[in-house]
Amino acid sequence: DEIPLISGGIPVGEWRQEQETLVSADLPPQTFRQLYVNGKRAIRAREPDQGAYYRLKDWHIPDRKIRVSAEQIRRWHRFNRVEMIAHLHWAEAIMRLQDVEQEGEDALITVQEPERHLVFLRDYPIKAPDEPYHFENAFEFLDQPGEWYLNEDAGRLYYKLCSDETAAHLTVVAPQLPTLFHVAGDSNRLVENLEFQGLRFQYTNWTRPGQKGHLTLQAFQYTIDPTVNNTQYVGRPPAAVYVRLAKNVVFKENVFQHLGATALDLHYGTEHCQVIGNVFSDISGNGIALAKYTDPDERIHVPFLPETDCEISRYDQIENNYLEKTGQDYYGAVGIACGYPQNVLIEHNELFDMPYTGISIGWGWTKGESAMKENVIRCNHIHHVANLLADGGGIYTLSRQPGSVIRENYIHHIVISEWAVGSAVNGVFMDEGTDGYTCEHNIIQHTPAGAFRFHRTGTLVFKNEGITSDPAVMENAGLTPDYAHIKAWMNKPENEMP
Repeated sequence: DEIPLISGGIPVGEWRQEQETLVSADLPPQTFRQLYVNGKRAIRAREPDQGAYYRLKDWHIPDRKIRVSAEQIRRWHRFNRVEMIAHLHWAEAIMRLQDVEQEGEDALITVQEPERHLVFLRDYPIKAPDEPYHFENAFEFLDQPGEWYLNEDAGRLYYKLCSDETAAHLTVVAPQLPTLFHVAGDSNRLVENLEFQGLRFQYTNWTRPGQKGHLTLQAFQYTIDPTVNNTQYVGRPPAAVYVRLAKNVVFKENVFQHLGATALDLHYGTEHCQVIGNVFSDISGNGIALAKYTDPDERIHVPFLPETDCEISRYDQIENNYLEKTGQDYYGAVGIACGYPQNVLIEHNELFDMPYTGISIGWGWTKGESAMKENVIRCNHIHHVANLLADGGGIYTLSRQPGSVIRENYIHHIVISEWAVGSAVNGVFMDEGTDGYTCEHNIIQHTPAGAFRFHRTGTLVFKNEGITSDPAVMENAGLTPDYAHIKAWMNKPENEMP
């Protein structure tokens, strides 16, 4: 009757009072980008405060500097550890500061390498005037209850107490490990017949963005090298639970929570794996990732079509999961993110409260043949996503996927944020090269920019679309009765879940 917790974090204790509401703790040498206090994600010290942003003036391409209002920046202590986090239409750019120079009422910011080279050389995501941004990680930003700051050099962690907190009654966890489970077979011998059930996976860490910056290209895949004409290469973030070359591996009724990058990644060579009845909440990056995107040594626009099937993810099932608050640090992340899957079934999931897209399937921006085919997205309940960035939606598709279906999903309240700069957000966005889909009887409501949007698509079939209300479809979408109880886990103490 124990409640198993698989944790990548360590407790932080022995707090000292610095000021009336400011406490500190000494730590051995370490770094982390998230902190959890009394079971909740604390706020990494930032300016402006949570929920607000500045707007940059422009990207000065010739000398690779970013122009902002001079009143928005100072030479803070440990200036080169401060990060500027900008929203580039459908993704975020995390860039460490190097220098700033004043020019009248403006300031020109120089960010560190390699992110400076990468962000200015690549064409996409789009760099435009008026894009929102904020700063993180300076002691001077520590001015609001619930904020924290880590001085790695001094080995000291600071936390600003909330009104109902005291130093003597803090339960604080600092994440350490990037991955909790690594499940990997090989092409001659797959891992088979494992089941993970009734576990909690929590407190993972990912420190690369603080060492090299982080530039999401799309769906949390990050730029590692751009060249001319939008040729780009990407890396894949780590996951709390990672699986490759595996068959009949099942994740059932688990909780993935408080995680520093992707929660669950079925990377490649997965077959008949099942992700059923799990909760994903408070995830820094993607909730569920499935199938290859692009390997680091291949260009992103080259379709993935291997000579053998061993690298393809096929016949996997993602069903009856509840996903909320993904993309908490990496805004361009996705609830369910699929690269080049084949015969994947995504059904009866509920997705809620995400900064970008709910379900994204496809890669390559191409009408060329790839491994993708016969993918099914049906009976999902997707709402209140794309609530920060632009150019996404409830469901997003890319490239040729013959024999695929989007059917009987209930999608609503996809409304562009006041902060978003760029194209619209929609119920379903069928982007470049999308081909081979049949869309049937989806109920899409409260999407001011339109239920569907299309960009350079191929042949698509629509049946019974345009119906804005059907109680049978709406009631059937999302979690089935057998799994409706999993949403209540979010309202229970950790020792009562699942």
